[in-house]
Amino acid sequence: MKKQIVLAAAALALVSLASCGNTSSEVPSTGASSSLAPSSSSAPAESSSEVPSSSEEVAESKYAARYVFISPGAAYDAETQTEGEANTLVSQVFENGKHSGPNYMLYVNLLKDGNKVEAGRRTLYYTGILANKKAFEASGTWTKNSDGTFKVAMDAFTAGVFENAASEMTSTADGNLTWVYSNQNSATSDPKAYETTLWTNRELLGEYTGTFKNQENEVAPFDSFTIEASTEEGKEGKIVGSVEDSGISAMEGSMDEFGVITGKTPRLDGTFFGFAYTDTDGIVKVHLNMEARERKSTLDGTHI
Repeated sequence: MKKQIVLAAAALALVSLASCGNTSSEVPSTGASSSLAPSSSSAPAESSSEVPSSSEEVAESKYAARYVFISPGAAYDAETQTEGEANTLVSQVFENGKHSGPNYMLYVNLLKDGNKVEAGRRTLYYTGILANKKAFEASGTWTKNSDGTFKVAMDAFTAGVFENAASEMTSTADGNLTWVYSNQNSATSDPKAYETTLWTNRELLGEYTGTFKNQENEVAPFDSFTIEASTEEGKEGKIVGSVEDSGISAMEGSMDEFGVITGKTPRLDGTFFGFAYTDTDGIVKVHLNMEARERKSTLDGTHI
């Protein structure tokens, strides 16, 4: 749905146009915040199990349920190189985190096909780069309990060099799932135990509304941003949108199954990368880093 930008905002967006994208690459683990910039670690406070914020039905999902933990991190002081208070929202980490975004995510997906489970941990943002790199993967099967919750039977799996035994976990009525596992980076390091609560991962496809910020920190509403279902192999979504309504800033791109977005603004010779995600408050959001003609900008939106 395209929205007319008021004259002042339109002028601002046009000044901002030569701004779109950034790069992506690598490792570690941390955490969250509300709108645009670095990341760090720390577990989220709580999660929500509200209904997805989509007003329209999308194609039937291949998942019976999806659970996710996205590290919201902590406020980071670059001068002193110290972390402050833990963030409560993933969206905050784009503004104040060490890595310019959430450092890692855990996911547990319950597939309808064969009652299979796909799970694992991925590195997301690292030193300002969106790595989108596998840390480990796990599998299993699931069954549905009479009260509507899910019982998940995880197979044995290796995290780093640590061999995790087969285990079980059960979701809660409010849509959370606690995963207990250990990770060991090398034979000479000590294993680290985790007990992490994942929240319900909601539908990321659909329309978003929000703002665009240029490198002078001027903010205006963006015209449109939609993630449509994709038929491209290995992709879950197709990006359609524009910063302003003239079409010069039209976006083309795709989203993978983890919510990681890459694309370009062809008429501006620009690129962008970003992340669509369900935050700890249950709201589906998107954040993009954009670059065009040596100008950088950001886009932040929430699911309509």
